[in-house]
Amino acid sequence: MIEWGIIHVIAAILLVPPASRNDPVTFYTRLMDAMPDSLKEKYEAFPAVPPYTMRVMIQHGLNLGWCGILSLATTMFMADSYMNRFAGLLCIVPWFADMCYWISLDVPEVVGPIGQAQTYIVSVGTIFINIGVNERYKKMGNAAPSDAEFGIMIFLPCLLIGVGIIQRIGGALGKDVWSCLICEATSEASGTVTAQVV
Repeated sequence: MIEWGIIHVIAAILLVPPASRNDPVTFYTRLMDAMPDSLKEKYEAFPAVPPYTMRVMIQHGLNLGWCGILSLATTMFMADSYMNRFAGLLCIVPWFADMCYWISLDVPEVVGPIGQAQTYIVSVGTIFINIGVNERYKKMGNAAPSDAEFGIMIFLPCLLIGVGIIQRIGGALGKDVWSCLICEATSEASGTVTAQVV
């Protein structure tokens, strides 16, 4: 969880400045570090955008930062004799953030190996922390994790690992296994084109 936290705090530091300058080219080329050169050229030819276009990307960068900080805090919860019980539940925030990242950027394969590895790192970390919490508290009466809590906290990361592996194998075979998660035309620019505002 420490590595995942550090990577996401760094991502916030790299992404918030270009977003705050309303600079989509720098923002997206930093975010999607493995995009094909042909797509990168399209981003570099991107016209100037209206004011406030990148404001939601500032929010995205800040969300990456606080999720990274929470992931780092999970290790402090693990070290505390009382708060340890909640460390497994804290893991779910970075896990959900990474699941959304996986859908958005791993499925179309526009991020490099460091970005793709985060899916497995956060999932394995969530599994191990929840196993540790379960072992520590299983004989503690009301403080013990229920079978449902433990099962869900193990099932969710295993699910993400499983779909991630299927996606990687499909990609290696040239198949778009999860193409149902990409709802836009990817061969050319897509979206709504509006008249230029003067």
